[in-house]
Amino acid sequence: MGAVQWGQRLAERQALGRQSTLRGACFVDSFGMHQVVAETPAHRNLRETRRANHHHHQDVPTAMTTRTHPQDAAASPSSCAWPKIRYRARRRRRTPRLPRDGQRCLTAMAWTTLATAGAITLGSIWGTLARLGLVALNTYDGQSIAPLVWAQALGCLVFGYASHKRSKAAIEGWYAPAFPMITVGFAGSCTSFSTWALDVFQAFSNGEHHDRIGLYSVMDALAQTATTVGMGLAGVWAGRALADAYPLSAIPTIRMHTTAGHVTAVLLGALFWIGSALLCGLHAPFRHVTFALVLCPPGALARWQLSLLNPPRSADDRVHVRQWTRWPLGTFLANILATLVLCGVVTGKLSRTFSSKTSCDALQGLQDGFAGCLSTVSTLIAELLVLRPMRTSFAYLFTSWALAVISCVLLVGVPRWTLDINDTCQWQVLS
Repeated sequence: MGAVQWGQRLAERQALGRQSTLRGACFVDSFGMHQVVAETPAHRNLRETRRANHHHHQDVPTAMTTRTHPQDAAASPSSCAWPKIRYRARRRRRTPRLPRDGQRCLTAMAWTTLATAGAITLGSIWGTLARLGLVALNTYDGQSIAPLVWAQALGCLVFGYASHKRSKAAIEGWYAPAFPMITVGFAGSCTSFSTWALDVFQAFSNGEHHDRIGLYSVMDALAQTATTVGMGLAGVWAGRALADAYPLSAIPTIRMHTTAGHVTAVLLGALFWIGSALLCGLHAPFRHVTFALVLCPPGALARWQLSLLNPPRSADDRVHVRQWTRWPLGTFLANILATLVLCGVVTGKLSRTFSSKTSCDALQGLQDGFAGCLSTVSTLIAELLVLRPMRTSFAYLFTSWALAVISCVLLVGVPRWTLDINDTCQWQVLS
């Protein structure tokens, strides 16, 4: 292009700039020159026409709709506006993949779950032994309170100490699965909601055939209820006070290696469970205890899984009484299911079918082991302290207690009273 044509186009741009009444705009023309002028509709059409003539060799999709500026259509209806083509970079779609160490992460999660199950198994065996030992120690003539109360108090004491925030941090800092081993395994198995509900029913119905009237039986049942709840609350508060006075964080500890800890937890849990089964099969005199040791881990593990239904809650959350879906439904279901199982076992002992010593030992092991570890009082008491306001805690406690006692009445009392039969299994703690 010569100097004459360049001068003519420059004059045209200046003339169009003087005729403009719009605001100025900076653009780059086909010559690569920057020019700031007042861009009018005619100016825009001229620029688009030049661009079309300059790029006439390019193919333009015919299906694309021509876009015309509203001001252009009003100023010059016959103006030619070039369509604006938007070129988008085609992004390559990639299928989602697991990270390179995804398989390793899944393996680590599986090992952690298996180690936690092994730790809970170990804790449940020792918790069941502690409960049965305390019940046997406090069973004597002239006892003032139910023998199970001391086991409930011990379990709540251990739960209160371990659940303190400083104790929990110290335990998990040493080895993470050790915390559920203490709280879910030992403390939860040392206490038993289903056995407590059966004892309350026995007191209501005068199952021991004491020489007393009905009002005395009601007072006996209320005394057992108040004693258990009071000892449980006292145990949790005492445990937290001990955690404040003697924190575990003051004791120097070394963090256990994760792999070594997982292997140790799995091996210990499996060895103690297998040892209990071998002892049950080889030593007949203690089968009423060893059957319970064999059946207690499934109950504790089932309660651990049901606890996942409990909603996360802090001390500042307030739950209305009618908002029953926000109650600890996992613990509630575990306690009620354990009570139903226990009632079925007690009713089964009324049948003549289970009259042999081995069958009676197996039923007692199912009662003390599976049903006793499936339910818990320590977690129930700790939840009562967290639920706010207090009337919600009372409603949760009363609902659990009343439903469990009604289950005992329907499944144990009705067959016993209508069929007029008694327990065919005679138990002795040591034989």
